[in-house]
Amino acid sequence: MSVHARRLRTPERAVRGLCVVLLAILFALVPACATGPFESAPLAGEAPAPVFGLSGITPAVAAAGTTATLTVHGELLESTDVVRFTARGRLPVAGVVTSVSADHSAATVAVDLTKAAPGAWDLMVASTSGEALFIPKALTVSP
Repeated sequence: MSVHARRLRTPERAVRGLCVVLLAILFALVPACATGPFESAPLAGEAPAPVFGLSGITPAVAAAGTTATLTVHGELLESTDVVRFTARGRLPVAGVVTSVSADHSAATVAVDLTKAAPGAWDLMVASTSGEALFIPKALTVSP
């Protein structure tokens, strides 16, 4: 009976050992700064950390053949963000961030629409952290 007990324990030990090795490999692959299920939830009364985001653009209509001044609304906007307007079958139009609000919720952007075709254009903003977000048909270029 003791031989039979050893045979049961040996596979259990092997499985446990394999689990320990796999967990060690998994934790070695996960960067220490990664966010995810290993992060703790905010404590009661703590606000969650803000995340880069877009909520809209004003005005939503600008005339073709002009340089428009637009305001991009969102969270964690920076003066170093890359702003582009894209439309299917057309070259992208770059926007230049000229200022950002103190709370980083609004960025003023100058957009050269002198060669932009009339129609709906998508807004794309890429942050310096590497995230890129877009709002489809955010800007209408009028004739």
